[in-house]
Amino acid sequence: MDKRIALIYGVSGQVVEWFPPEWDKGVPSAATLRVFRGDQSNDDTPVLTPAVTVDATNLALSSAAGYSQVTAAGGRKRIPLASTAGLVLRPRPYLIENNEGPQRELLRLARIVANQYVENERDLFNDYASGVSFVKGLRLSWTMDTTFVSTLNNLNSEQYPYRAEWSYTIGGGPARHWIYFDIVRAAKQTGVTVEDLIDVHSSLFLQEPRDQRNQLAARLLEAGWKRLQKDLMLMGVDPNTIAEGQLLDELHVGATLLCAAENGRCPPNQAPADYLRQRLASYRRDLELAVTGNQLKKSENQDGSITPDPCRPMIFVR
Repeated sequence: MDKRIALIYGVSGQVVEWFPPEWDKGVPSAATLRVFRGDQSNDDTPVLTPAVTVDATNLALSSAAGYSQVTAAGGRKRIPLASTAGLVLRPRPYLIENNEGPQRELLRLARIVANQYVENERDLFNDYASGVSFVKGLRLSWTMDTTFVSTLNNLNSEQYPYRAEWSYTIGGGPARHWIYFDIVRAAKQTGVTVEDLIDVHSSLFLQEPRDQRNQLAARLLEAGWKRLQKDLMLMGVDPNTIAEGQLLDELHVGATLLCAAENGRCPPNQAPADYLRQRLASYRRDLELAVTGNQLKKSENQDGSITPDPCRPMIFVR
């Protein structure tokens, strides 16, 4: 989950979401939001105080699910539900909860059979009896104000992202979390698919966990994308300012294959440790050349054009 996101200038209906990390305490309620500019104090007047939508999903199990259902149809992954109204497939997480403690765990739905059952991505750890167990929503969301996101002066520089404060009650107590966002002409994006990975590592698809093979390496690609964004920011480059799609995609491929190698996945007849060293050296070389060699072209937030000045690492003067 991104804690710094990009909203597109002039586009209406953009939704920002948040999934509270305190899910082990229950589901959130009474949520509010305050939005500040990057150079504002928390004591200043917020530029936005939008209404927050709390996912009200609360679906009762129609029969037992969980760890003891190993011999039942669907096994430990299946959750029988008389209603599946409003549920969507991964990556949106949900909560399953019983009254024994209560016990809770996160769900990532891999299959929905309408008004019959859902299947979780992984086996459930606990047992959930019907009548006292529920699938619940965790999502907090708000829709960006169309006028605000369409006002030219609200385009922000990369050094000063907007700051949004989620406030809510969970588990009987208050909680607060910050996320950050930019309003930009063009958001950071990637065009990499599992086919790009297979071109380099042909056996990678078969090395995915069995319950993730129908996801086309989505979680691995996400891990590589987050790794690349982090490394670029550590080098002083905001991914939202990059206007060189092909080179950025190649770096994403390298970061994703590195993440796979760090988890022991390598081509046949290669030692995992040797392959990891090769992938790390290749990724570091390409990233350094792209940034310090000024190969990544920069797009100015104000009009979307490519500036003559490429992305460069920051220089600190003492």
